[in-house]
Amino acid sequence: MNTSEKIIDFVNGKTTVLGLIGDPVSHTFSPQIHNTIAEASGKNTVYVPFHVENDNLKSAIEGAAALSIAGLNVTVPHKKSVIPFLSAIDPTAEKIGAVNTLKLTKNGYVGYNTDITGITNTFKLKNYSPKGKTAAVIGAGGTANAAAFALAEMGAKTIFIFNRTINLAKTLANSLKKHYDVDVSAKPLFDVNSLSSSNIFVQATSVGMNGDASPIALDKGIFENAEFIFDAIYSPWETAFLKEAKGHCKICVNGFDMLINQAIASYEIFTEASVSDYSFTKSLYFHQKQKNV
Repeated sequence: MNTSEKIIDFVNGKTTVLGLIGDPVSHTFSPQIHNTIAEASGKNTVYVPFHVENDNLKSAIEGAAALSIAGLNVTVPHKKSVIPFLSAIDPTAEKIGAVNTLKLTKNGYVGYNTDITGITNTFKLKNYSPKGKTAAVIGAGGTANAAAFALAEMGAKTIFIFNRTINLAKTLANSLKKHYDVDVSAKPLFDVNSLSSSNIFVQATSVGMNGDASPIALDKGIFENAEFIFDAIYSPWETAFLKEAKGHCKICVNGFDMLINQAIASYEIFTEASVSDYSFTKSLYFHQKQKNV
């Protein structure tokens, strides 16, 4: 059977449609991951990206439900703003204040957060524990929320939240304090360069997805005590932030492991089936790295 015959045979009236909403979505690798999982697990599902701007978010959610799209991932900038349009929200996602996974029910979409799983597993895969460590999170959007909660969940002692809009950083810091016994502070973004005590840096903004931009010009001295530096972006493979950090830290990672692990967790929510074979991740990792290097 050739490729075209395979596609014709695969997509039919019984195919379950899944997708991604965000702005932008042209860079996304999520379709390759989800469609590879579907093929490996024998599920009749297809996953496609949908470009949705802020002004169209409500109508997009209503339209997706009307079309019986069974599940949606949510990426920037909608992880917080989509919440009012959901019928319910999972307790973990509610605590974090952001969703990245929507599952269709008879009452509408229910929101979940699998970013926290993706981030936690990124640390586990590198055999690094944040327990008792000092961490700096750059950003206060949906991914930053998940990162801060993941760090607190893993036992970080002190967390600094740096953001251009200080009130958003304060909101995230106050939310963390409600759920964890952790020393957390909100700081303006330019104060990052005054911090040299952090063992962990998490770059959780979308800055760096295009070109060589970095959220802030970094003073290399801030990495004096750095042990783990993580940029949630995976395309480009090495952002300007990671390039600046390279050579100043034991572990520097991008967001691809997070992407894979949150996708697996999302797929399990969408299909209510366990993904037991993770062997396909090796080929996906190699493909994306070769594409970006």
